Amino acid sequence: MNSGQSGCQIAERDLWKRLNGDPIGAIVVLEFYEQFHILSFTQAAISNRYGPLIRVLTNI
Repeated sequence: MNSGQSGCQIAERDLWKRLNGDPIGAIVVLEFYEQFHILSFTQAAISNRYGPLIRVLTNI
């Protein structure tokens, strides 16, 4: 891990990669990070862009 990157930045980058290619995997990652309150600004951005998809997937 690069000393110039926080764990939050790495978590956010991993989450965005998953959202772009693996939405269901991204839900798992999002739920994990939410439990530990790692996401803040990114959580809001994800909610705006992917909120409907996330709600559909989490209601299955």
